[in-house]
Parts: sequence; C-alpha cells; structure tokens
Amino acid sequence: MEANELLLQNNILHIDWNALTGDAETANPTIEFEMERMKKTVNNKSSVVILMHDAPSKKVTAEALPQIISWLRENGYEFKNFYEIIK
Repeated sequence: MEANELLLQNNILHIDWNALTGDAETANPTIEFEMERMKKTVNNKSSVVILMHDAPSKKVTAEALPQIISWLRENGYEFKNFYEIIK
C-alpha cells in the first residue's frame, strides 16, 4: 500500500514543500542567492510550499522575505494558511 493511501485511510493530511530558498545549501547565502534559488524551484508551479529555515544563523532568510513575498505576489501567487489549503 502506498504511503499516501495509508495516510488518507487514517484521515491524515500531508502537505510537503516543493520549492526552496536554498538557505541550508551554503553557510553564508545572500539575498540574491536565495531569490534565484526560490525562482528556479518555484518554476511556474501552480501551487508552492517553500522550505525556509527559522534559526539565528538564517538571518538572511528573514531579510529576503519581503522580496520573496513581493515576487510571489507579482507573479500571481496568493498566500493561504494551512487550514485554507486542506479544505
């Protein structure tokens, strides 16, 4: 039995990331690096969940957020919370 079937049978919903900023790929990423990595992995997907890390060493990720949000909005993406996604 597939994992997704097992989850559904047990009323367990699963949402996983399908894009990323690459903030864990290098010790000192720049905002430009994270923006380019995010754009490349979003790659015109109709729906994205972007992996980003929240840690003191990931200060650049927090600094990149305004640009990430602007770019996503400019490219037609809407922001929803988990409960809106699973309806």
